[in-house]
Formats: sequence, structure tokens, C-alpha cells
Amino acid sequence: MKRYLLFCQLVIMPMAAANAQLGIGADGLTIQSGTHFFVDSLTLNPSAAITLTNQTVTLSSLAVPGTPPSVGRVYLFSAPFDFSGTAGLYYKDSELNGNEESSLQIAYGNPAYTVTTTSTANPAINYLSSLFSATGIDRITAATFGALPVTLTHFSVENVEKGVHLVWKTTFETGSDFYEVQRSADAKTWEILTILEASRESQSLQRYSFTDNAPQTGINYYRLRIVDSDGTYAFSPIRNVVNEGSIAVKAFPNPAAHSLLVELTDWRRVQRLQLLDLLGKTWYTTDQAGFSNQIDTRNLLPGMYLVQVTYANSSLKTVKVVKQ
Repeated sequence: MKRYLLFCQLVIMPMAAANAQLGIGADGLTIQSGTHFFVDSLTLNPSAAITLTNQTVTLSSLAVPGTPPSVGRVYLFSAPFDFSGTAGLYYKDSELNGNEESSLQIAYGNPAYTVTTTSTANPAINYLSSLFSATGIDRITAATFGALPVTLTHFSVENVEKGVHLVWKTTFETGSDFYEVQRSADAKTWEILTILEASRESQSLQRYSFTDNAPQTGINYYRLRIVDSDGTYAFSPIRNVVNEGSIAVKAFPNPAAHSLLVELTDWRRVQRLQLLDLLGKTWYTTDQAGFSNQIDTRNLLPGMYLVQVTYANSSLKTVKVVKQ
């Protein structure tokens, strides 16, 4: 409680200025369930306690482009966080940007914006709020439903037989131009894989997909750059998968007599190496602390065995071997 009170005393003054920032360090700040927490005109009332660490909140007067644009009050968090409870904001008449107060809804990003449909408005005091349930948030503002260019409701990536398959869905688009699919090996430097035309104007569910037929070996990060007809754009959340690529388990000699050698192209991402029989009994195992690519097979009974490699992402590679 002392930390919370001290925190409020420190941030209320700076947040009164335009574009002021609120900083939370590594010690973190815990907001208890049912507590009304204010940052300038942003309110958070969590239904379950949340702890924010290494977080910065910035108030921006730059509206989100749309028809009409959002209100001229956008709260930006330096990193997304999961929130359950009620979030709201107070706004000024001068920040409405052509929006009808009775039509305003809370809009949040992660980072592509989603406009809620069940917000509670109190125009008498210029306040708007909405309930959230385990929702990832990295920005909050207010807008008219359907006014912002794209409402992204789903974005996923998964390994498939011939590469990495990306799927994303929208429920509303206006003035959208195209989607730029980007890939990165480090989530810092991005390359463009393809550009797909958007639906431009839509008020129904739209599904888009793309398959990366040549993913890099190792971890692959993906994101969408959502570009509108006026040149403005936003990025989707980042998704990633691990592609084992050409990494294969090789065991020889096969059949084996006295020993078995296991070859991999990258041992750094291996968590465990095991030798199992067909009944699932483990005859040999080694973990990351002491890998050896040679397995003594002299005491094994003749028959079929499985060399199984477990990677750090829990995926498995298996090859059959025969003991003479």
C-alpha cells in the first residue's frame, strides 16, 4: 500500500503535461483487485491483481487515423500486458475529432486496434469505460465502432509440412489497402515476404492466409504491416515458430553392434537425447548438461530401437535403429 500511495504522488504531477510519461521500474507496481487506479485521465480497475514492471505510459494527442479518427487522447504502453477488469478514460470536448459521444467505444491495441462494442459512456462527465477479460493491451483510446481502418481479431502462425502457415482474420475494414507479411530472425531486422491485397471495405469476417515455403532454420518471427489507402499503417502482434528445417537425426551404423553415433546439425537447441525400445523403456538418456553423440549398445538385446531428440521448444525428432 505504501508503494502504491508513493507512486501516485510521484506521477500525478508529471502526467498533467502533454506527452508526459509514467515510468515503472524493475521493482514493479501491483494494483490490487478492485482498486481504482488513475494515470492522468486513464483509469484501471482490475478484477485480479496485476503487477506492472519496466513499463512506461505515454499520453499522446495524435489521434488514430479513421473516419472519423479516434479522440485526441491515446495512452501508449511500452510493452503489452494482460488485463482483466474495467479500463476507461476521461476526454475533453475539444478531443472528440468529430465523434458523437453516444457512439464512442473504448479502442485498444496490441498493437493493431480493436474497437469494443459494449463500452459504457457517461457524456455528462466525458467518461467512457469497458470490461476486459485477459486481454493483451499496449494502447488505449476511444473511437466510433467501424471508424478505424482495420479490426484484426486473429493472427496465428504454425509449422506445416511445406513451411510455416500464417492466418489472420478481420471483422471490419475501411480504406484498407494491403497487408505486408514480414519475417525476422531476431524480431529486429525484418524482410518482406509478400504483399496481399486487403478487402478495402468490409463489415463481415475476412480470412487471409499465406504460407512461407522457405522458413529459416531455427526461430522465425512474423508480423503484418497493415497499410491503409492514405498511406498510414499499423503493425500486428508478433508471432513466432521454431523451424527445424533441414535438421535431421542421423544414427549410424545402422544396424549397430557395439556403439551408435548420433549426428545433428545444431546441438545447441537440443534439450534431451534418448534411446528407447518399442515399449517405451528408456535405455539411454542425456540432457543439456552433458551431451554425448555416442551411445554404447553392447548390452542391448537385438531388435528395433528409437533414437529420440527433444528440442528446447518441446518438438521431437525420432529415427529407428536396429541392434544386431
